[in-house]
Amino acid sequence: MNTPRVSTRSGGEESASLFQEMKCGGTVSDPEHPVVAARRKVGLTQDEFARILGITVRTLQGWEQSP
Repeated sequence: MNTPRVSTRSGGEESASLFQEMKCGGTVSDPEHPVVAARRKVGLTQDEFARILGITVRTLQGWEQSP
């Protein structure tokens, strides 16, 4: 059973943590693409999320649309 996380970290720190978890084989329980789920979970726009990750919005969009 997945339990919700309670975090005192900022949105950027939480985003980076979720991204790292996904890269290491972790899962996000939403039925949508894990990258979209992670971004939405921390309440960031594509522009904000891409900036935190150090990638372009175009790259993020590609990730979000990949199978």
